[in-house]
Amino acid sequence: MQQIVIPQFVLSVPFLYGISVLGMLIHFFVKNIKGETATDIAGYFKDHLKSTIVALSATLLGLTVYLVTLKTGQAVDIMSAFGCGYVFDSFFNKWDTPTTQAQVAVKEDALQSVSSAIEVKEAAKPQG
Repeated sequence: MQQIVIPQFVLSVPFLYGISVLGMLIHFFVKNIKGETATDIAGYFKDHLKSTIVALSATLLGLTVYLVTLKTGQAVDIMSAFGCGYVFDSFFNKWDTPTTQAQVAVKEDALQSVSSAIEVKEAAKPQG
């Protein structure tokens, strides 16, 4: 079996930090595809600046700890860097996800249905 040779610059610390930021961006695109955010990427990070800064700081800190304690100099470092960015963005940007127009419409429809059912039930009650 032939071993895959990874260029040394790919395993450099700056490149791995870039991979972790790429993980954060991919998490945004996953949220966008799933319809969990209705804005573009610049607007999303601008509107959620505090949680983005916390997620970025946690990503860089987590990756630094990984690189100091567990760095192997192999392909697993690339996946770990990507995972740090994806997971930390997922964790720290989940509480202030904007509600999309579709989600608002579904909630309004459900509320209207409940209100209509209550009105029908009240009208059917015997008076007296």
